[in-house]
This record gives sequence, C-alpha cells and structure tokens, in this order.
Amino acid sequence: MSEFQEATAHVAANKSLKVTQEDQLSFYAFFKLATVGPCNTSRPGFFDFVGRAKWDAWKNADNNLTTEQAEKEYIRLLDRLNPNWRSVTLTEGTGPVFSMPQIEEDDTPEEKRDLAYYTSAGDIETTENTAALVDRKDESGVAALHYASDRGHTELLNLLIESGGNINIQDDEGQTPLHYAAVTDNAEIYKMLINRGADVSITDNEGQNPSQIASDFLKVYI
Repeated sequence: MSEFQEATAHVAANKSLKVTQEDQLSFYAFFKLATVGPCNTSRPGFFDFVGRAKWDAWKNADNNLTTEQAEKEYIRLLDRLNPNWRSVTLTEGTGPVFSMPQIEEDDTPEEKRDLAYYTSAGDIETTENTAALVDRKDESGVAALHYASDRGHTELLNLLIESGGNINIQDDEGQTPLHYAAVTDNAEIYKMLINRGADVSITDNEGQNPSQIASDFLKVYI
C-alpha cells in the first residue's frame, strides 16, 4: 500500500479527525485530482447541495497538479491536521477511501454557511429551519426560487415559498421569479406566483416588469 493509499484509508477510518469544512472539501478535491484528474463532469443539480459543494472544490482546485503532486498535497494536508497519523494502526474494512471526515471543529465564516454546509455538517436543526437560507444567492446572483421558476418545478417552488422564501426576491439583474416565468412562457408558474402574492409591478434593471417582457403567447393565458 502506497503512502497516499494509507493516508486516504486513515481519513476514511479516523472519525475523530478534527477538520473544518474547507479542509474536508480539500481532501475531496486532492483525492479526485489524484485518482481521476481535472474535473470532467457536469455540475450537480441546484438542490444537490453536498454534491455541488464537492464539485466546486474539485473544479476550483489547482487542475495543473499532476497525480503525484495531488497525492502529496493530500498527505501534506493530513500531516498538518494530524502529524502522528502514520503511527495509528487501522483495522481492515475501513470503508471507502473517498469518504470525507466529519466536521468537528469549525471556523467557517457565517456568511459561507449555506445549505450545503449545514447538510455536510449534519446540522439537522438548522437545515430544517431553512427560511434564512432559501433566499441566499449563488455565485451567479440567482436564488433557489429563480431556478424553480425558470425550470417549471411547481412543487419545489411551492415548497420554497412555504419554507419562507421571498416570492419577490430579485437576482443581480433585478429580476424576480415572476420575470423568469414570463421569459420562459410558463403560464402555470406565472399564474401560481400571482396567486401566491407575487408583485407584478417590480421592475428589473432595465426598467421592465414581468408583464412587459411576457410574450404574446403568454399574455393570452394571463
């Protein structure tokens, strides 16, 4: 067994290893770079919060690292967190080596604690209380309600609203979920948002409200 294999086995087996979320995702990224190479898959769906966090870590890692360099970075990270790990004897059947250690001590800034964070940390109480998290925007300036409206996910849209989501939340271009329904010609989503209290008078950064950007096709139904 190589030193890298021993290190991955140790990380998978040692549940007492104390790491931050950032370290946790770094382990994953170095492992993927060492065993697969640069990120070569599509980003998981918006509501696969843990999958997206892991994919982002892999995608944003130094993809110029060779397999050997990625292995060394993985080992170097483990050395920093547990300098004496080589002296620990592991039993057989420790589980998959790609498992990430559980977060025990954490200095992750509050502003970076999103649904992916709370899910990976196993924080059930906070995850269930999603009202403050639903409206957080991703790096594109888009919130969950925008995605649900854009893709016609009626049930998810209702769930987000019932979870405390702001039905009139605006993206970085000033558009609300109602704007998205208008742009996509989705009459069912448009009418549902109106019935749930969406404000049709809100204008985007171009000064247009949802009814102004709706197509003639959609206007027949609304």
